Amino acid sequence: MTARLGIITGSEMEISRILEGTREERVGTPFGDPSSSVQIGLIEGKEVAFLYRH
Repeated sequence: MTARLGIITGSEMEISRILEGTREERVGTPFGDPSSSVQIGLIEGKEVAFLYRH
């Protein structure tokens, strides 16, 4: 994953309306794997990663 900005959000946020060119990645951390995959895409040309918490 190469995104420089990460946003942790609830499941109600509809990122598909603002995110372009999305892809999904599974990531691991020293604290364990997140409950969902990370959605990565572009907002105004900047790569952003979203992680849903719900």
